Amino acid sequence: MDRPAGEDVRFAFDAHGFATLARGTFRVSHYDGGRGGWFAGRIDCLIVAGPVAVATGVVTDSTFPEFVGVRKGFTVYDHGRHDRVGYSWALDETGTESVPLCLSGAPYESVASGDFRVTEWFPPTPAG
Repeated sequence: MDRPAGEDVRFAFDAHGFATLARGTFRVSHYDGGRGGWFAGRIDCLIVAGPVAVATGVVTDSTFPEFVGVRKGFTVYDHGRHDRVGYSWALDETGTESVPLCLSGAPYESVASGDFRVTEWFPPTPAG
């Protein structure tokens, strides 16, 4: 993430599928001057439209025990080397509020390094 010196925020996602049939993992870490922590979990919903993906997942492991079992939301805007990320807990001071499936915030954070790839995919429709 594009943050001041000494602050390190990282997001990693591996999500595939559609809606509640999605699967995958996520990991988020945030350290500032040696303080901070991380959480990781499993994806439980994914919706993609054009270059934007919205996913949610339930935290399964964390340096913050109160996060385990909480559903977090993520939004990725794939804009080449100028990607952006949003997340559901921006206004959640405790980090313990779960969100509904496939709900997150607008992608308001700039990505300083790395390159997210979003691929639009819809399940095949039955022949009819």
